[in-house]
Amino acid sequence: MYLPDHFKEVDPAEIASIIAGAPLACVVANSSEGLVANHVPLMFDKAGDLIGHFAIANEMHRTVADGQEVMAIFRGVDGYILNRPGFAGGRLN
Repeated sequence: MYLPDHFKEVDPAEIASIIAGAPLACVVANSSEGLVANHVPLMFDKAGDLIGHFAIANEMHRTVADGQEVMAIFRGVDGYILNRPGFAGGRLN
């Protein structure tokens, strides 16, 4: 995943705070059937590992091998910065 250095967050306390504020993650894995993705709330356990629970009816827990690496995508507040000549401070100049 492309992530410029100036957008990287490496402070564990800040990462935990972000996840606690928006715990619904999109968990993505590469399985024998191809890419699979599901939304699931995640949290840190006492050891610092992310934990969550998939419903028994969700096939992801059968198609992804135990211990397999997955990617968890957390979304928080979204925004768009408009960079257009003549636009500043929410008004046209």
